[in-house]
Amino acid sequence: MSAAALSSLFRARSVALVGATDRSIWSTAAFANFERIGFAGTVHPVSRKGGIVHGLAAATSCAAIGEPVDAALLMVPEGAIAEAFADMNAAGIRNAVVLTSGFAEIGAEGTAKQDALLAAARAEGVTLLGPNCLGFINYADRVPIWTTQPPMPVIQGGAIGIVSQSGATAGFIAAFAQRQGSASPTRSPPATRPT
Repeated sequence: MSAAALSSLFRARSVALVGATDRSIWSTAAFANFERIGFAGTVHPVSRKGGIVHGLAAATSCAAIGEPVDAALLMVPEGAIAEAFADMNAAGIRNAVVLTSGFAEIGAEGTAKQDALLAAARAEGVTLLGPNCLGFINYADRVPIWTTQPPMPVIQGGAIGIVSQSGATAGFIAAFAQRQGSASPTRSPPATRPT
C-alpha cells in the first residue's frame, strides 16, 4: 500500500455517504461529525431513493454524483454491499470504509463474503477499511469518516495517534484522552534546572 493511497483515504477532501438516510443513527452521526470536526471538504449523501437527506440533495448512486470523490462510507445492509461496492468502483472511488456487519464475525459464511469483498477491493485497487468498522477520525486534517459521536469538544494538537482493531476501544481511549486534555487546557512549560 502506497503512502499516496493511504493519504487519499485519511486526508479525503470529498466523501460519499452510501446508504445515507435521516432514519439511521449511524448515518446521522456520520454526517454530523463532518461539522463537529470542521471538515472543509464536500459530503455527498447517496440514497437509491434520492431526495433530500441530511438537508442535502442525495445522489441516487455514486456514479450520479458526477464529480471525483476520494472516499465512500458504505452503510448499506450486508446484502447490498456488493452492489454498492460495484457502484463505488464504477464512479472511480478508490477508498472505502465499510460500517456494515455480517461478515467474518458471524462465521464461515460471513468469512467467505468478507474474502470476496477483499478480493474485489484488491482487484480494483481499492483501499478498504472494514467491514464491520466504525471508521476513523484524522483530527490533524479534520477528516472524520466515523459513525458515532466523538468526545466533544475536540481538542486539537498533540503528538499521539491511536490505531485500534476495536472501534469501541479506540472510542474509549479517545474519550479518556479528551477528558485528560480538558482537565488541564493550559499547561505550564516543563521546569528546567539552572545550568
